[in-house]
Amino acid sequence: MVQPGYNPALQAYCLNQVSGVEPLPLHEAKAVVDEILEGFPFSNELSKTVAIARILTPMCRGIMGWTARTPLWVFEANRPRAGKDYLAGCTGVLYEGRANEDAPLDHDANETKKRIVAALQSGRRFMHFANTSGDIRNDAFEQAVTAKVISGRLLGSNDAASDLTMSNELEFSVSGNSGFTFTEDFALRSRRISLSYFEEDANSRVFRKPQLHEWILQNRARVLGAFAGMVQEWVNKGHPPGATPFTSFPEWARVVGGIMAVCGLGDPCKQQTDGTFTRDTLTEDMRCLFGLAVAEKPGQWLTKSEVRGFVRAEDHFAGGHDMDLFLQWDLEDRKGQTAFGQALSRYKGRVLGGVRMEADATDKKRVKYRFVPVCVPKPAQDGGIQGNEPPAMGTLGTLGTEKSGDGRGGVVEDHETPLGGMEQTIPKVPKVPELQPLDWGNAPGLHLDTVETLLTSRHPGRNVNPGSIPAPLPATVEIPSTALPQARLE
Repeated sequence: MVQPGYNPALQAYCLNQVSGVEPLPLHEAKAVVDEILEGFPFSNELSKTVAIARILTPMCRGIMGWTARTPLWVFEANRPRAGKDYLAGCTGVLYEGRANEDAPLDHDANETKKRIVAALQSGRRFMHFANTSGDIRNDAFEQAVTAKVISGRLLGSNDAASDLTMSNELEFSVSGNSGFTFTEDFALRSRRISLSYFEEDANSRVFRKPQLHEWILQNRARVLGAFAGMVQEWVNKGHPPGATPFTSFPEWARVVGGIMAVCGLGDPCKQQTDGTFTRDTLTEDMRCLFGLAVAEKPGQWLTKSEVRGFVRAEDHFAGGHDMDLFLQWDLEDRKGQTAFGQALSRYKGRVLGGVRMEADATDKKRVKYRFVPVCVPKPAQDGGIQGNEPPAMGTLGTLGTEKSGDGRGGVVEDHETPLGGMEQTIPKVPKVPELQPLDWGNAPGLHLDTVETLLTSRHPGRNVNPGSIPAPLPATVEIPSTALPQARLE
């Protein structure tokens, strides 16, 4: 083990409160991970992959660099008592000996910044905003997720000496149930871990390890050894970088993504489509609007008023289904129309669901828009249910609705099946005329999304050799096979 005291290679003061941590062979490490995650009803395979990456991340701090930023971890669930906060607490229990839960995140950016500054002053490494609800718009929080340095003011002081500048080593997570919504920036900074539990009484569940947090504490050295073993496996294989980039968190994608791939645990950087239960409402609504416009008037120049008409018109759908788009604004009111126009301008040139919105601002007082189908790479699968394949994990098999897939995880239709003596259905999505595929020649691996698909997306250990591992680790550095990063433990 690393000797207690300051370690210049790690740039950390090591306490070594946990003894006997040795990297486990990969097969044993995977078995330990399965023990931890057994019983959590993951909605899809990618959610389980991201959950493993979340617990692995602190083990990699000495490699990434202590201020390397990590994604915002969003623990979402279809209902209360699904286990999202208990799962989130596993990381804190393992690395700090306790689970932390902070008050929910809200709209007050100034108060949020004060909470983050206070957490950094106290030396905390994790903040988990539990049971967040509503529509969150918080610039201070979004900035803190990616900022390597946080500036603030000492609470209770107003003089110049109270100004603070601190390295940001915090890892943030939030939890929320269905209906928790947020901004596009929030979504792009996050990795989502989705849980689905459908039985009536959540408290009646029986777990193999009913006291999981206590079990982790009792077996802390072994559990740490499991994640250390994954890192050792990656080092032995030449520490290849992760294949999928994550622009906001490059060090994390390179290191954690690489470890997960080498260990055959999936790709945590893989594109996640809109959240199962939480979502970026504005972008989702815009995606639907793009689909409606290209279905009705493909390539035609339209005024803002005509574009708004797609939102209000109910005769697009048989039976007059209400799409519930842009509910944050009253589009019959002048103020709402102005807000909608400003939002529309922010999406000019964007491609959403295979449709690009172009703008003609020749007449600045009368900007026109048109919606054009484009050829886009087929999106990565997010691990959701495909077609009528049986669910692979958790209690997802109790869903009670057989979903017919569209080949990319979108639900096209539903079939009612019994669920505990009751009937549970998924709302049918209004049918929209399909676009005719454009002639893209023989371009391989490309497709054109249909409008129907656009609409369905709405519903749905060992010693570290001092000096051998600089922090952060350049991509070209060679690591001795005996070297392994030591996580800071408290």
